[in-house]
Amino acid sequence: MRSTISNLTREFVDRHTRTMLPVVHPITPAPVQNSAWARVADSIERTFAFNNPELRNRFVTELLVYEETTGQRAKISIYNGSVTVSMQLDYTVPSETDKEYMKYAELLDRDTRS
Repeated sequence: MRSTISNLTREFVDRHTRTMLPVVHPITPAPVQNSAWARVADSIERTFAFNNPELRNRFVTELLVYEETTGQRAKISIYNGSVTVSMQLDYTVPSETDKEYMKYAELLDRDTRS
C-alpha cells in the first residue's frame, strides 16, 4: 500500500512539476514561538491562504517533493484557496525534523508569492 501511494505521489509530481525550488540541506530551524503555527490537540498546524490557484498548487507540489526528498510527512488539506499543513507530534514539542519542515513551508510560502 505504501509503495502504491509513493508511486502515485511520484507520478503526480512528475506530471505537475514546473521549475522547482532547490532543496538545500540542512535547514537551520527557526524559533517556532513567533510563527503562525498553532498547537491543535496532539499536532501542530498552520493554514496558508492563496488568492491564486496556480500559486496554491505550486506550494503543494513543492511540499510533496520536499516530503519525498526528506521522508518527513505531514497531513496536507486543501480547501478552496487554503492549504493546511498539520504534523502529528511525537512529544509535547516539535522535533528538529518537524521544525525543519515548518521552516521549509514558511520559506516556500514566501518564495511562492515572490
